[in-house]
Amino acid sequence: MTILADPLLSVRADLADRLDRLLVALPGLTMGQVAAAVDDVRQVARDYGLGPLADLASAFETALSGTCSTLLIRHWIETMQEALGCDSLPGDAARIWLAALGLRYLG
Repeated sequence: MTILADPLLSVRADLADRLDRLLVALPGLTMGQVAAAVDDVRQVARDYGLGPLADLASAFETALSGTCSTLLIRHWIETMQEALGCDSLPGDAARIWLAALGLRYLG
């Protein structure tokens, strides 16, 4: 008998590792380096159908184009780690969730 593994397991593990490394390296990174790392995560998430993570990364990139403190960046990354476990959100739920995060992080 074989056990079928989640086909996205290695992708999720890779993204989790990228986000962990980003948090560790954060104090020494420029905003441009953070934005590049987030863009890489967004692209992989989009390619593999991880919509909530891709949408959150896109919103995070927009937030990075303004003034964003290291503390807020840390919160965005931690939220991205949580979103990594979500495959999809129904209908307007994703937009509502992103709007709520935007209000929480950006005021």
